[in-house]
Amino acid sequence: MREMVQYSNDFNFLPMPKLTEREMDMVVKILSKLADDRSVKIDIYEFFSDLRNEKESTNKMLEMFKGLSDKILNYNIKYTTATKAYAFVCFEKLVFDYKTNTIEITAQQDFYELITNYQLGFTRFELLEFINISSKYAKTLYRLLKQFRNSGVVTLFRNRWDDFCEIMQIPSEYAQGKIDERILKPCIKELSGERDLFNNNRNIFENLTYKKIKDPNGRGRGGKVIGIEFYFTPEKDRSELFMEWNALDTNTLLVRAFRTKYSYINHSSDPNVEVKYNPIRIETIKEIRGGDEILIDYNKEPLKQTYLENKEKNFLLKK
Repeated sequence: MREMVQYSNDFNFLPMPKLTEREMDMVVKILSKLADDRSVKIDIYEFFSDLRNEKESTNKMLEMFKGLSDKILNYNIKYTTATKAYAFVCFEKLVFDYKTNTIEITAQQDFYELITNYQLGFTRFELLEFINISSKYAKTLYRLLKQFRNSGVVTLFRNRWDDFCEIMQIPSEYAQGKIDERILKPCIKELSGERDLFNNNRNIFENLTYKKIKDPNGRGRGGKVIGIEFYFTPEKDRSELFMEWNALDTNTLLVRAFRTKYSYINHSSDPNVEVKYNPIRIETIKEIRGGDEILIDYNKEPLKQTYLENKEKNFLLKK
């Protein structure tokens, strides 16, 4: 199966530590493993199997990961809403077990809930596709664009140029021309070019373009840049890539509850199952007989106040 990465859209707007391209790959791989539980134990060789290229040994990858561990253990988030100020670390623990060749990773509870809460939307993509992107700027832009893969229009940063530069980690001393030549144009070229992935030649984002938004009241030639928009051809329905399952026999599929939640189970005010967390799972709340439909009440999963107050949701209220 192609390994998929899925997380809440909130993660796209978090201030990230400065990471190398390979460290970005590792962080995304960790996110894919945290889908069901905030504490996971990973086989070292399995973890590095997709990440390592021909010139990198497992020992070299392990040294890279140890360097990354210092960054992510010190990775903390701070943000303020109209009524509260929040601050928390993102990861609690990393344990290397040299006897079993495993790595145990534990995410902090608030961070875990943030990245696995999909009620305001989620971003998902193929891990290998992300790994095959070479530039760290292109990797970050890729994640931002994938959030809008079904619309092909990204206007979120129309009046938020500084926020875009912060997320992309564009050096503050770069002039507009330098940003175009060294960052935006190379990103567009890499993310819109055809590539061979899974024996299938395709573009990641077809017809990808961008437009800078300038202050209409600004002075000087062209005016000050206050935002940016991106446009590309929306993705075709490729939902078959995102369903994770195992065939028990020719007539029975075992589907992960994580994928099942919004894909197969219908809503009802009289449900017979409910979602539980840590780890995420579906449990019966009344007897289910043969032939009964499995039903869930999505109204039992209200949004947390912290999500309603999150400043990154303000754009949802704007027309």
